[in-house]
Amino acid sequence: MAARGAVRLLLLSLLLLALVRSSAPAQERSRAAERVKHLNELLALTDVQSRQILEILTRQDAAAARDNTAAKGNRRAQAKALKARVTAGDREIEALLTPEQLKKYASYKKARRSELDTRKRPRGTEYE
Repeated sequence: MAARGAVRLLLLSLLLLALVRSSAPAQERSRAAERVKHLNELLALTDVQSRQILEILTRQDAAAARDNTAAKGNRRAQAKALKARVTAGDREIEALLTPEQLKKYASYKKARRSELDTRKRPRGTEYE
C-alpha cells in the first residue's frame, strides 16, 4: 500500500515539474509579445516588422535564460551578457525600421536609459 502512495506521489511530482517547465517558454513569448505591442504603439510597426521583432525578442529572452544559467550567480558575467544581447538586439531591430521609426526608437531608448538610471541607487551612500 505504501508503495502505491509513493508511486502516486512521484507521478504527481513529475507532472507538476513538467507543467512548471512548459510554462517558461510561454512566459518568454508573452513578455516578448508585450514588448512588441508597446513598440507597435510607439512606432506604428507593420505586421512584418512586428513578427520579425517578436522573433528577435523571443530569441533574446531564450538567450537570457541560457546566459543566466551559465553564469550561475556571477553578476558581472550576467551584466556583460545582457549588454551584448541588448546591443545585438537593438542592431537587429534598427535594421528593420524606417528612418522615421529610427528617430522615435532612439528617443525611446534614451528615455528608457534615463528612467533606468534614476532607479539605480548609488552604492555605499545608504549608510552615510
